[in-house]
Amino acid sequence: PPHALEALGRLLVQRLVLLAQACLLRRHAPAAVADGFIATRMGNACAGRVVGAVDSRAIDVAAVLARAFPA
Repeated sequence: PPHALEALGRLLVQRLVLLAQACLLRRHAPAAVADGFIATRMGNACAGRVVGAVDSRAIDVAAVLARAFPA
C-alpha cells in the first residue's frame, strides 16, 4: 500500500548500506573483522540491535580486539 512505501524504502536502503559496508570490509579489512560484521549484521535478523547482544561463538573475537587495540 502507498502509505507503507516510505518505511519499506528505508528498510531497503538500510539493507543496501549494510551490503555495501560488508563488501568494503570484505575487500579491505582482515577476514575476522569482515566475518564478524557480516555475522552480527546480516546473519541473524535480530542480531546486533543492542550492544553486546550478539552470539560471539562464530566470531574470532581475539582477532577483532587485536585489530581494534594493537599492542
